[in-house]
Amino acid sequence: MIKKLKSGIILSCLALSLAGCGGKEQYTVDEYENSNSEETEVASGTSSEASESTNTESPYSESAASEGSTAAAVSEGKLSQKLGGTTYEWGTSFTASGVNVNLNAHSEIKDTDSLPVYKVSLLKESDMNEDEVVKNIFGDSAKKIDRQLDYSNGDSEELVSDVNTLYYQYHRDKIESLSYEEQAAITTSEGWCEEDGFTIHTYEGTYQGIEYELFIGYDRQDNTRMISLYPKNIGEYFGNEKLDTIASFWVGTDLQEQPNVKEFLGSDMLSEKDVDDRVAEAESILVDKFGMNMPDGFISNDKGDSGYDREYTFYISRQALKDAGYDNVYQIENVYTLMDTFNMMDPDSYLMDGFNAVAYPSLGGQDIFVDPRGGVIVNIFDGGNFYLTDKGVLGFSFASGFEYEEQMSEDVPVLDYESMLHAFESDLTASLDASELSKSSITFSEARFVYYPIPSPDVQGELTLVPAWEFSSMDYDTFVLINAMDGSLIEIMY
Repeated sequence: MIKKLKSGIILSCLALSLAGCGGKEQYTVDEYENSNSEETEVASGTSSEASESTNTESPYSESAASEGSTAAAVSEGKLSQKLGGTTYEWGTSFTASGVNVNLNAHSEIKDTDSLPVYKVSLLKESDMNEDEVVKNIFGDSAKKIDRQLDYSNGDSEELVSDVNTLYYQYHRDKIESLSYEEQAAITTSEGWCEEDGFTIHTYEGTYQGIEYELFIGYDRQDNTRMISLYPKNIGEYFGNEKLDTIASFWVGTDLQEQPNVKEFLGSDMLSEKDVDDRVAEAESILVDKFGMNMPDGFISNDKGDSGYDREYTFYISRQALKDAGYDNVYQIENVYTLMDTFNMMDPDSYLMDGFNAVAYPSLGGQDIFVDPRGGVIVNIFDGGNFYLTDKGVLGFSFASGFEYEEQMSEDVPVLDYESMLHAFESDLTASLDASELSKSSITFSEARFVYYPIPSPDVQGELTLVPAWEFSSMDYDTFVLINAMDGSLIEIMY
C-alpha cells in the first residue's frame, strides 16, 4: 500500500530519558577506547543463522551475573556474526520479586560491519554560531524577518509549520483552551520571538539563486536546536509557478511495478545513485553550512523497520488538490484515487521527481533509543526530513540537541543472543521493583538492538553512545535497557 504523510515535517519527537542507571557496574568512557580484543563466541539460541565462529557453551550464569561478571563478548565479524544471526526468537518465563515475567519477542537486526562507540555532548546555546550560519547560507543578502509568518501570504509552508511547532510547545495550555479559529490565529508565530523558554529567529535571503527562508530556533528546556531551510515559493525552485506545496508517500518495491503506480511515477523517479548523491549533499550542508560535527551516514536513505523502501515526494498546487476533491491539503487518504484523478488533469499542475530522506536518531546503522513516554517534545538526538530532487536539495527541517565529540572505538564486541537472554532474566531477577508495577505479571513483546546514551560520571553534559538491547512491555509502560557488550543492566524505566 501507499501511505500518505503530512506535508512538511513536524519536528515533534519523543523525549530521551537520561536519568538513573541501575544494575551492575557500567563501563566508563575510557574503558570504551580500543575495546576490540578477541573473545570466545558463545552459543546462539533460536537464531535463524548460525555464527561462522566456533560455538561454545555460554559461560554466563545467574550467580556470575550477581557478582558482576558476564559472558565473553564476540569481537570479530559483522553484527550478525557476533550475535549469531540476523533474526532471533526470544522466549523465557520466570519470577522476579514476586512478579511473573514473560519474554516473547521477535528481533530482526540491521546488519552492519562494525559497532562504533561515540562520545557526545549536550548542545549549548552558545554553540549555535547563528551569525556565521546565516552568513554561510545567505551571504550579504540576509534579512531578519520581524513580522508575523503566514504561508497564505507567501511564506514557506514547511518553515511556518516548524516555527509553530516550537511556539505551540510553550503555549499549549493557552492555545488548547481557544476555539479552532482563535488557535489558527495565535499559532501563526512572529518571525522573531524571544521568550524565557525558547527563541525563534527567521531570516530571508538568496540561496541557490532564489528567495529562501531560514529558521533557527532553540528550546532551552531541552537544549535543542531546530533549523529549517526552504524556498519561499516552491514553484520558483522548479520554474513552475503552479507548484506551491509538498506531499509525500511511501512506496514499497512490490508496488513500483504496478501499472498505475509506474505510470504516475513515470521517468522522473530518482535512481539509487541519484538518491545517494543527494543524501551526501544534504549531509554536507549540515556540516559545511551549519558547522555540525556528524559521522557519515547519519541521514538514512531507506525506510528500515517501516516496511517501505522509498519515500517519494511530489510537488503540487493546492488548486489541483481542490480540483481533485481534496479541500484540505493535509488529508489525502487515498493516493490511488488521487493518482487516477491526476492522470486526467493538467500535467503541469504536479511534478514527481523527489525523494524524502529521513534523518533518524541513529549511529552505525542502529537506532538510538528514545523514551516513547516522554511526551511530544523535540528529541535531543538528530532527526528531520530532507526534500531531495533531481536538481539537488530543495529544503529540510532538522532538530538536534547534541554534538558528536569523538569516536571512542571503531568496533566493539557484543554478547550473542543466548547470553543476552540469560542476562535479561538475571538482571530482572536482581533488580525488578514490584512496587513500581500495578500488576502481578508482565510480558515483554518487543526486543530491539539500539544505541543508548550513558551519562558520564565525571563530566556533566557528556554522554557515551553504547550498543544496548531494549525490551519493551506489551503496553509500552515498562522498558528494560541492557548493555549489549557485557549484559549489565543500564536501566529499568517504569
